[in-house]
Amino acid sequence: RLVEFANSLPSRLKVKGVNCKKILKDIALKYLPEETVIRRKSGFGVPIGKWMNDQDGLADYVDELRNDTFLEQFLSPAHIAGIIDGHRKKNVDNAELLWSLINLSMWHKQMADLK
Repeated sequence: RLVEFANSLPSRLKVKGVNCKKILKDIALKYLPEETVIRRKSGFGVPIGKWMNDQDGLADYVDELRNDTFLEQFLSPAHIAGIIDGHRKKNVDNAELLWSLINLSMWHKQMADLK
């Protein structure tokens, strides 16, 4: 019922300029300091770089990249190994690149399974 109510409200009450949370912020201002309510967005960081090296985390997914023939269309096996080894040896933080490669690889496997 709450979602139905919120959807029934006119946009002018929910949006003001680029502020898409007008009602929420108006209510929050009654209870919280302005500097808490009116501020820039901030990210939520996670230690993904550490997880890439953790056997209980994403290390197995990273290791699978070494044998991923799909990725070889874009990067040589030696280049993939260099990205992984550099990250594992903590010479360079390749967490974002490795995360992208893992996701691309998983996407390709999912698409192949659909066929």
